[in-house]
Amino acid sequence: MVAVEIVVALIGGGVSIVTPLLGYYIYKWKTQIDDNKTTSESDEEPEPEPKPSEEKYCQILETQVARVVGIPFINNNRCHETKSQCPNCKKNFCPFHKPRNNNGDPNGGHICPNNP
Repeated sequence: MVAVEIVVALIGGGVSIVTPLLGYYIYKWKTQIDDNKTTSESDEEPEPEPKPSEEKYCQILETQVARVVGIPFINNNRCHETKSQCPNCKKNFCPFHKPRNNNGDPNGGHICPNNP
């Protein structure tokens, strides 16, 4: 049984040495392929860069929110959905945070300082 344990230890040690080397060679091979692509693309006329569109994000953290020990206490489960602008404060919010909620109710909405 001792021979089996020695063989297993040698195989485990060999694998732990070979694995990083294999990863390093794959990384170098990939960078060479990427470098070849960029040199072949540089021969062609470069395409104009598209203008970055203004990313809209839910601006709930830019309003007054309840905080517990300095950490904002909000529900951001729907902040990935389509944003729309509040007509009063001109900030973008997800559908959960868009309605005005100036009483601090934790069931959605935002505190709008420009509430008419």
